[in-house]
Amino acid sequence: MEHNSEKALTLSRRRLLAAAGAAGITAAAGALPGIAQAAAPAGKAKIAVLPAVDALILYAAESDGLFKAEGIDCEIVPFKSALELNAAMRAGRIAGHYSNILTTIAQRANGIDSAIAVTTWHTSPDYRAFGFAVSPAKAAELTSLDVVRARRGVQTSTSSGTITDWVLHRMVETAPVPPECLKSVEVAQIPIRLQMLNAGRLDTALFYEPLLTLIESKGGRTIWDDRGLNEPLSMVALRGPYLTDDFVGAFRRALAAAAKRIDADQQKYLPLAVKKGLIPQAIVKDYRLQKFSGFATRDGLPPLPTDEHVRAAGEWLVANGLVKKLPDLGPVVYRSAANAD
Repeated sequence: MEHNSEKALTLSRRRLLAAAGAAGITAAAGALPGIAQAAAPAGKAKIAVLPAVDALILYAAESDGLFKAEGIDCEIVPFKSALELNAAMRAGRIAGHYSNILTTIAQRANGIDSAIAVTTWHTSPDYRAFGFAVSPAKAAELTSLDVVRARRGVQTSTSSGTITDWVLHRMVETAPVPPECLKSVEVAQIPIRLQMLNAGRLDTALFYEPLLTLIESKGGRTIWDDRGLNEPLSMVALRGPYLTDDFVGAFRRALAAAAKRIDADQQKYLPLAVKKGLIPQAIVKDYRLQKFSGFATRDGLPPLPTDEHVRAAGEWLVANGLVKKLPDLGPVVYRSAANAD
């Protein structure tokens, strides 16, 4: 995957879910999530990330020495594919990884001892994360959500079972948009979907930032986004041995400090985002990062998924055939004094 290109921004979450759903996956030995250990494993804790813009908070904490300041040795390791990342998690080669609620439930359903410890990206009334993008070829025709509601069979691209599919489901459900208004076209790979949209071979598709900004720079239009939702979008999940109050507390304090630094001086951290392949150079000059801190939680980080979020996501996974049977959903989110909202 090339950095600083459209392809560099691919998040193959479908592959991650598929890998997590494979039979026979077992976890490395460790404590059950929600039960604190005396100490996390000694040595370097490798946290795997994909090229998503909110991974900036992890890179910033590493580059500014904030993990070390909290007494933990964390290395942020970039991965090119979610399939590769999941294999490393399954083999116990990493302490945790960039994740989402669907992936963590699917992992636990198949024996991987992991749990969500921190949310890195959450919907906000002031900043869009996911948006319904219209191709440059249709931008003058499909100008608003009301136009879409008044039609039948508006072509839109989906990738079944992914976080993008889940967010579109939630947006359609809350808007609401009658199901007959949209006609789904399956395009699993994000680079192909992006190319098809920009070339006018797709009318609409749901994308996330910074791809929305990239699409708009090429003449496309975003007519509907997730600012009306209250949803955790991306998280960091840790393996069982690292799910201790001491490690999670230190990890969150480092990220909370990084979040405040980014929000206070976005221009300082945009070059780091470009260097790590999180934002294309072509749009970085005027790009506006999302809010990383200042949420109504104890440490200011975005809130963890609620029990209702977890339940709804789990039911959706079952309904879509992505897991056969739900695991105990209680331990999906690691909750303790270290991360209590």
